[in-house]
Amino acid sequence: MRRMTDLRWLCSWTFALAILPASPAEGAPELVFSTFLGGAFRDEGMAIAVDATGHVWVAGVTEPSGFPFLGPPLPAGGGMEAFVARFDASGQLLWASALGGSGDDEALAISVDAAGNAYVAGLTRVRFEGPPDFPRVGTMPTPTHFGAEEAFVAKIDSSGALVYSVLLGGSSSERAQAIAVDSSGAAWVAGITSSPDFPQVKPLVSALRGFNDAFLVKVNPAGSALEVSTYLGGSSEENALGAAVDGSDRVHVVGGTSSEDFPTLPSAPPVHAAPNAFLATLASSGALLHSTVFGGNHEDGAFAVAADAAGHAFVFGESNSPDFPLLGPFQPADSGAFLTRFDAAGTMVSSLRLGDLFASATGIAVDPAGTIHLGGFGQEGARLVRLDPAMTRIVDTVALAGTEFGLDPEGAWAVAADAQGNSYLTGVTHSADFPTVRPTQPVFGGDEDAFVSKIAAPGGPPDCTGASARPDRLWPPNGKLQAISIRGVTDPDGDRVTLTVTSIRQDEPLSKKGQPDATGVGTARPMLRADRVGSGDGRVYHLRFAADDGHGGRCEGEVTVCVPHDQRGRGCGDGGALVDSAGSGG
Repeated sequence: MRRMTDLRWLCSWTFALAILPASPAEGAPELVFSTFLGGAFRDEGMAIAVDATGHVWVAGVTEPSGFPFLGPPLPAGGGMEAFVARFDASGQLLWASALGGSGDDEALAISVDAAGNAYVAGLTRVRFEGPPDFPRVGTMPTPTHFGAEEAFVAKIDSSGALVYSVLLGGSSSERAQAIAVDSSGAAWVAGITSSPDFPQVKPLVSALRGFNDAFLVKVNPAGSALEVSTYLGGSSEENALGAAVDGSDRVHVVGGTSSEDFPTLPSAPPVHAAPNAFLATLASSGALLHSTVFGGNHEDGAFAVAADAAGHAFVFGESNSPDFPLLGPFQPADSGAFLTRFDAAGTMVSSLRLGDLFASATGIAVDPAGTIHLGGFGQEGARLVRLDPAMTRIVDTVALAGTEFGLDPEGAWAVAADAQGNSYLTGVTHSADFPTVRPTQPVFGGDEDAFVSKIAAPGGPPDCTGASARPDRLWPPNGKLQAISIRGVTDPDGDRVTLTVTSIRQDEPLSKKGQPDATGVGTARPMLRADRVGSGDGRVYHLRFAADDGHGGRCEGEVTVCVPHDQRGRGCGDGGALVDSAGSGG
């Protein structure tokens, strides 16, 4: 099972929902839902994605005893199993299934397409002699040589049915560690291989050059053939850990290399011979568009990448180099995790350190508004950091943790973001008191559990949909002005909201011509006259208001107040907002 990120891949916490805002002006983000997901032994959420309908997909690894399997089963054989789970937009578990053979299996990456299908990648281990018995579905030719570990790719529809499942590899070992799906439904898969006979289709590098090389494969939409399959490495060692597809269906792959002859375009040798991070960008056809190696004079590695619609690549990783390239005035730390942005041509445009916030960098997502979501392991637990699109300001940070820890820390292995800017984390916890909100599984399973958490968008506007007036009924009709308050306006990230009444109107004439039946327009303290026309069907006041969170977030709403005709239990007949209650009569 994968553990804390360590650059050597080339060769007591307290209970907290800790909010570390960038400035006092930032509000406290809201934990929308958070749940355990696990059984009696070891469970980890390794990957997370959210589809266009807001459904949340999680993949990982489980020792399945007691795991909350639900719904249609996927094929599984025994031992450590890969799992795939799907939640609805409110955080309720729809189904969860194991996926694997008789050996140990791990799901390490997940991506979703526009139709709501999920694509899962990972590895399966061969327990006995002979070919692996990982379930294979579809017409993809079966590899003829197998090693101790083989990479797998599986497509699963929204109901949990296995659409296709294929193995990738040669006579030695492979593991698939990243996956991204393009607009056609083709899956780009990246990872690490030590097989000299790894399949080749339109290769950039046609032979294994080091003991380990990165690989990159494109599986066609039907899962029946490889459109691209290539090594990606030099004469030493490489590992690919992240992949993302941009708005032009170009794929961006990141990882680490210790090769001085890693393929770069334009051709340029690494500045330092020490292990460095790399970024390679390929066209949909598999042609190399640009490739760069970057870092300092110690160990550096890129662990995750996100791409926006314009083709910019955001690379998240770790560096031990004091001379790691930095670009931009905003530098909140001087070591550890880094975030580097490249434009569509492969030019570095900004680069900063975030080492004080992350002990281990693991995941990144960019939402449609450009907000950058970073996930990982922090000193306080599972860490989320959100930055503005220009990478000049930390919008907010969140740490989720419990009171227990074992030999390994707890933290987030992956992060996702939806179109509204909400963040989603999955990872591992050892704590029975890990923070939960509306959990599907409220009780800790034991040993270590996966978790799934949704954190509301930073700076989200207030929500006026639940507003109501108090009181919403005035009696007796004594003609006196009575104070009204507006309740039920909420803010998703905890900002203090200011209410302003913008208009008050009623459905019948003023009680006395030229005298107002309401005051307080332009304030948060309206007053309404307890009166109505005796021959009518009661009076209804319509109070329009606006809610402002102080950071540009705003919503508008309306509440009503009834002055009934009598006390017989009948409501008010609402004739509409016809008359200005503040006195004009219009």
